[in-house]
Amino acid sequence: MKVAKTDKRQRLIVDYLIGVVAKVLRRGKNDLPDPEEGFFNLGMDSLMALDFGQMIQTDLGITLSSTSTFEYPNIQTLAEYLEG
Repeated sequence: MKVAKTDKRQRLIVDYLIGVVAKVLRRGKNDLPDPEEGFFNLGMDSLMALDFGQMIQTDLGITLSSTSTFEYPNIQTLAEYLEG
């Protein structure tokens, strides 16, 4: 059952990140980003990426590098990193 718990945790992180990206990009609930699409392909610029990282750090109480959106270029890869 550990796999199920891991899958659920991963889904929660992905859902959280989708919400934060949507907020940063000022998207509505009907226009949520695809977890596999790159942040910059979604329309995020470097200032938005910094805001995005800051929101995650504040919400989750963690430290992310300022280059995290380049190192983990989409929601799915960032979620995998955050879970680890």
